Amino acid sequence: MSDLSIGATSHERAVTEVFRNSRTGWFRSRAYHEHGVMVPMLRRHVRLETARILDFGCGGLPIASGSFALRYPRAEVVGTDIERPDRDRMEAAFLAQAGMTPPRNLRLEQLAPSTLPAHLGQFDAIYAWSVFEHIPQSEIVTCFRLIRERLAETGVFYFQIGGLYHSYIGSHLGNYLPKGWGHLEHALSEIHDIVFSSAQPEVKKTREWQQFLELNRLGADDFFEAAAEAGLTLLWREDFEDGDPPARLLRNYTAKALRTHEIRGLFKR
Repeated sequence: MSDLSIGATSHERAVTEVFRNSRTGWFRSRAYHEHGVMVPMLRRHVRLETARILDFGCGGLPIASGSFALRYPRAEVVGTDIERPDRDRMEAAFLAQAGMTPPRNLRLEQLAPSTLPAHLGQFDAIYAWSVFEHIPQSEIVTCFRLIRERLAETGVFYFQIGGLYHSYIGSHLGNYLPKGWGHLEHALSEIHDIVFSSAQPEVKKTREWQQFLELNRLGADDFFEAAAEAGLTLLWREDFEDGDPPARLLRNYTAKALRTHEIRGLFKR
């Protein structure tokens, strides 16, 4: 039996199996993979079936939030983002991909950057999946502190970043720079030309170029130090390393910085 099945209800297992067999990879990534990574650790501390759960940075298409709401219909799930979460698009995606519609235990809110208002209340579980690399460096400690304030006394916060800046996938420009550390090897003007001469739609190129420019470029330890400064207590940490960095980059960056592409952590107040 997998870790995901231990402690899961028959309803959760059934919904998860539907997501595992959904039609497209991008949907499976958000509805199946993310939950599968987080839930074994969360379940050690939280009764998810009746928990208050916050998706910090759910995005405009809040698939992960909806997947939690569908698995745990007696829980209360709240998705927040600085972009307006589009419930209609989300519901259409779940219907097309899995033949389901997220229940009304899911609430979505657009918030100003670096805010988590008190009216949201306290949460048993908060997670942020590939969010903090997009937050300005000056706001990192603030956001960790806000999350700490929204945690219930026994609540936990699951933190993940996939694509640390100095890693082979750190540019978030995989559609344009397929050869690993290209964002560290090319001048900014060269990267701009590569992106905008591609065949991708103009709207997509503009959005992804702006996202690249706004990445905060922090390293793994920077994030964990910021969380500690905000008063969060680390319960567990895991770093993932991969790739064979070019020798010329090793003259200017550490091998660990270049190889560490993903970090995960669990915190309490």
